[in-house]
Amino acid sequence: MAVEAQEAVATLLVVDDCEDALSVIADELVGPECRVLTATDGAEAWLVFQDEEPDLVVSDVRMPSTDGFDLLRRIRGVSSVPVVLLTAHAEIPAAVSAMRSGADDYLRFPDDLERLPDVVLELLGRRGIATADAADALLDGSSELVVEAQRRLRMFARLRSPVVIEGERGSGRCRAARVLHELSAPELPLQVTDGDDASIPTIRCEVVLRELDRFSARDQRMWHTELHRVRGGSSPVQRIFATCGGSQGSIPPRFWKELTSCVVALPALRDRLGDLGALAASLAQEAARELGCHPVRVSDDALDALASHSWPGNVTDLADVMEKAVALSGGGFLTRARVEESIGLMVAERNDGLVKRRLARYHAEREELVALLAECGGNVAEMSRRMGVTRGAVAYRLKKHGLST
Repeated sequence: MAVEAQEAVATLLVVDDCEDALSVIADELVGPECRVLTATDGAEAWLVFQDEEPDLVVSDVRMPSTDGFDLLRRIRGVSSVPVVLLTAHAEIPAAVSAMRSGADDYLRFPDDLERLPDVVLELLGRRGIATADAADALLDGSSELVVEAQRRLRMFARLRSPVVIEGERGSGRCRAARVLHELSAPELPLQVTDGDDASIPTIRCEVVLRELDRFSARDQRMWHTELHRVRGGSSPVQRIFATCGGSQGSIPPRFWKELTSCVVALPALRDRLGDLGALAASLAQEAARELGCHPVRVSDDALDALASHSWPGNVTDLADVMEKAVALSGGGFLTRARVEESIGLMVAERNDGLVKRRLARYHAEREELVALLAECGGNVAEMSRRMGVTRGAVAYRLKKHGLST
């Protein structure tokens, strides 16, 4: 059953075995912001939850068959949506215990009924339902690829499954992970982990595995094991977001399969050049504000120069170029010559940094191979098993680094 609201922002599920109480609670919540679904026990509520994916659940504790505690446990197994429990006076200790298991709040019914709408709106605000345009703000544009990425970000925010964010360097992968975090669990810290320090956190948090395809084989195995602990509820990590370059790469097949139930593909800038003009103008104005320059306008010739560049670093490089162009011009009118000069400066800086990163990666890979070679006593088969790659791949890497068994 649903109590509809025009142009509702959020969908609520209300659960109570007493139809009179159910009607009173639904009437208290329905409004311009909310569409209210109802269920008369936990079992029915679970079916509605799976079909409708509500943004928040309000449930009585004591019900026949599946009660509020059982429903809470089922929901927490698959989702982090807010859950509010309604209790009688004598049930408060049990409700407190349920909150420790994942409930977001409890209220006495009917004593606290007037507080319920405020509690619901606060929880929805924390979760980001009222500001779900964060996904749109991440990806300015109207191309089909952008719209699909925005849709997936909003959809996956309400789940607890790991999310893989694919895309080229500079396409906004870490920003997308932060948007997912803000929409799903902003009350928790977000830890960004990369190949330089892939250690597992000891505090309750959500984690971004940045460029997972560049983690060492050992660290990938470690996080594969940790993913099982996360799903079993025995890890301090509550959810894993992973970014990668758009393919499995060196990630072991089983780990990759378990990670990729939810995937967001961020489009390359060259695949959405129709958005380039609006992006460039927005980034130029942002740079002007930060630099204290006069408002700027990008000339048509300057836009042609931007469109002719391949943008391997995507929006990150575009932002860098626009900042340089605004700084060099002092604001005002951005010409083609100024933009081309800024692109040249950006490319020179990127090439210098690329050489340094490749050297650092080469030395790190060699050190790992030397250590693993010693641990395995030169046994290529054992190295292959531990690294999750073929023996031929191990032999190739050893040869590349001048190592022998």
